[in-house]
Amino acid sequence: MASHLIKREMPFYPASEGPYRSGTVVTRATVSPEGKANHFTVISGPESLRRRALEAMRGWTYKPFVLNGKPVWVQTIISMNLDFGG
Repeated sequence: MASHLIKREMPFYPASEGPYRSGTVVTRATVSPEGKANHFTVISGPESLRRRALEAMRGWTYKPFVLNGKPVWVQTIISMNLDFGG
């Protein structure tokens, strides 16, 4: 799946939200025939990082997956490693 990723947004973590954090957010997502990631379900990850990770993942674009010559919907697992170490 990562080989199809053509645009990857990274999250922003403002200092006003408190101490910096790190961790991995894992989601189940659907990728549309147009290559947009959407319909996220968080599987695991620190609660304090989930919203920021999802905001970034919504901006991701994939090269469409093709089956029998037509772009199709696919489900995938996306892991985002975050380190807002300050």
